[in-house]
Formats: sequence, structure tokens, C-alpha cells
Amino acid sequence: MTGEIGLVVCFGVVGSATLIAGLYTLHKLSASRNWSQGTGTITKAKLVTDHDSEDGTTYSVAVSYDYIVNGVRHTGKRTGFVGVSYAQKKRAEAEIERYPVNASVPVYFNPGEPADAVLAREHPQASFSLCRESSCWVLR
Repeated sequence: MTGEIGLVVCFGVVGSATLIAGLYTLHKLSASRNWSQGTGTITKAKLVTDHDSEDGTTYSVAVSYDYIVNGVRHTGKRTGFVGVSYAQKKRAEAEIERYPVNASVPVYFNPGEPADAVLAREHPQASFSLCRESSCWVLR
């Protein structure tokens, strides 16, 4: 019985933390609709390979870009609010093609904190999925 209670508590804690992270992401996504848009330049784009014994090999994209706000140069590293990794290398390669080095790209930045920036304001589906999945963890 004690083991079952511990398991329930564990699922509740993990689910709650995931739910909070999802809600925070939705909040940032919503707030970003009022962010300013500028122009940036891609300075680095590379494919990252991660070998994990549980999940196998996954692929993600690491991008850096420079942009200027009020005469101050900033460097961003986030393409969006939700980090994405792919099981298929082709999908990661397709994403990285969107960010060729030296390309001009739109940058969305928080006018109150210009260092807070993204290249894409994702569709909230990823965050909704995160909230839905975390609710399952909490309710188990």
C-alpha cells in the first residue's frame, strides 16, 4: 500500500510540474502576440544529435541569431518557446533549412526585455498537448 501511495504522489508531482510548464508556455505564447518584430541575421545553425539509451537517437536544431533593438545588439538562441527534437533526422534537416547562415529572419522580442526573443511564435498545439498529457499524469 505504501508503494502505491508513493507511486500516486510521484505521478501527481510529475504531472503537476508538467502542467505548470505547459501553462507557462501558453502564457508566453499569448504574451508574444504583443511583442515587437525586428529583423535578425542567422549566425549559426547546426544539427544536434543526441544518443539516449531509452529514446534512441534524436535530432534537434541549434540556431543563433543577432538582432538590434534600440541600438543594442542581442544574440538569440531560441527558435520558439517549445524545444523540439525529432526521431527522424530528415525532419530536423527540414527545419534547419529554414535557417541558413547569414539569412535575414523576423525576430519577435519582448519590448520590456529585448533579450527575450524567438524566431517563431508556435501554434499552441504543442502546449495544449503538453497540458493534456500532464493532466493524464495528475489524474492517474
